[in-house]
Amino acid sequence: MRLPRQTAGIAQPFLVSFFKTLIAIKEPLEPVLASLRKAGLAELDAFFPSNKRSEVVSTLRANGATAVADWYAKGKATSIRDEVTKKVKVLVGEHADPDEVRPLLALPAPLFLAALFSTDAR
Repeated sequence: MRLPRQTAGIAQPFLVSFFKTLIAIKEPLEPVLASLRKAGLAELDAFFPSNKRSEVVSTLRANGATAVADWYAKGKATSIRDEVTKKVKVLVGEHADPDEVRPLLALPAPLFLAALFSTDAR
């Protein structure tokens, strides 16, 4: 999902305010986060300008939405793990050369390890 250029600067502060408000009124986040996922809006980075998309987790944490930041990071790690696993299985099934598999494993170590060893079901 790509936001129009003119709304990219508005969406990020709105999203942060939205989650901070939910947290402040002690509203349980799980149903809201589940609804976002079901609606296809779990990719919170789509609400950030393209040059700030790597800062989603740090922005949410810095603004007091730690639970949302953790949920987003966990979902991203699971998504990366599933994607890498799927591609590696295909290559192994095709008896691919190990040199073809190595680039798939060239993720930043903390992100790859978190994704690889996550045991939570989706």
